Amino acid sequence: MTDQASKINYGRGFAWNLVFNFATKITFAVVGIYIANRLGPGPVGIYALLTTIYNFAELMRDAGLKQAFYNDPALSPSRHRTYGRLSVTSGMTFGAVMLASAYPLSKFYRLPDLAWCMAMAALAA
Repeated sequence: MTDQASKINYGRGFAWNLVFNFATKITFAVVGIYIANRLGPGPVGIYALLTTIYNFAELMRDAGLKQAFYNDPALSPSRHRTYGRLSVTSGMTFGAVMLASAYPLSKFYRLPDLAWCMAMAALAA
């Protein structure tokens, strides 16, 4: 197999992995949000709502970056730093999104404690 064919196969494999990874993440998030809305905050509780929100943010934060890092055939120190910067940037982005959505979600669910719980979880993202 030539180097060009290897790159094409790698690109196709990465694309399929990205599509299925994204579909799995979206499905997990939609099902989790549906269950949380269907049962309501009483039976589910703040912990379950927070777990659903945090897991969605964590799954979206990775977005195939880990797979790309592990399968990068030309990993050099500069590319290693680039992956590190992307990881930190995506973590900070989803942490900021969680922090920004903490108050609106606590109002939506009528759970004031959810806001500060989400703020603490945003620090972990």
